Amino acid sequence: MKIDDKTVEWLAFLAHLQISEDKVETQKLRLENMAEVIRAIRDVETEGIAPMTNPFDATLTLRADVVTVKNERDELQKLAQNVEDGLYLVPQVIE
Repeated sequence: MKIDDKTVEWLAFLAHLQISEDKVETQKLRLENMAEVIRAIRDVETEGIAPMTNPFDATLTLRADVVTVKNERDELQKLAQNVEDGLYLVPQVIE
């Protein structure tokens, strides 16, 4: 697909971009390449192919819900300066 200078300027206007005159040619080539990629994707034959939500056939395996770490709450609270009813007390920082 051939893209002209006017198309590049119009797309730049729509995207709120400023493109200098020396960059217009580069942007034309990039837009033409993007159009080619889009055309190639559009031309892919997908008739009879079921839509996918995930490209992998793997199923999610769940691990057993087993406690693996012992409760160290009491030992950790002994290290804190101030603890009340199982909560850590810290100085007030917001009035």
